[in-house]
Amino acid sequence: MTCQTQRTGLEQAMMVAQRALLAARTIHWLHCREVEVQLQGSHDEISGKPYVLIQYAKSYCIKFKEEFGAEIVQRMRVQNREFEMWQFDVRGCLVRWLQEV
Repeated sequence: MTCQTQRTGLEQAMMVAQRALLAARTIHWLHCREVEVQLQGSHDEISGKPYVLIQYAKSYCIKFKEEFGAEIVQRMRVQNREFEMWQFDVRGCLVRWLQEV
């Protein structure tokens, strides 16, 4: 193994650790607001940012739309039901939820 290979592996490990830390901080932030986290993802394929998927609840999702500029990033259909995926950024981590249309 060359020095360059070791450095590349270390850089990748540090990026993974940094994403995990960002997600953990966001989960703590959500927990303090009594928001239930459903899933933690390592990184978004487009932005490369870590993300967390939260359970939809009208009360706080409306607040997130107003206060944090949450926006629709995807529309999908599952078993004849339509959903919108909403997201916003909290200090480098994406917070997402699915909302039935």
